[in-house]
Amino acid sequence: MEIQDKYGFDLPPITLENDWHLLRQSLFKNAGLFIRYEKMSNAKLDGIVVGEKYGTYYRNIEDAIDHSYYHLGQIPLIVKLLK
Repeated sequence: MEIQDKYGFDLPPITLENDWHLLRQSLFKNAGLFIRYEKMSNAKLDGIVVGEKYGTYYRNIEDAIDHSYYHLGQIPLIVKLLK
């Protein structure tokens, strides 16, 4: 895999509204690419992603969804702290 955890927060600073727009555009583009896997066969879902330590496609998809829920749940807490 090319991505490493230590690079997980390597984003250019968002200083202009256009920076925010570009980040959102990239997110939506990647989400669209991810949706293409909706028709992934059960055999593929049960397959190993890259190596045994990374688990199956199914497990990774499920974990990504759970992780997104976690972050979405943090947003109201941050908003409350900012008020």
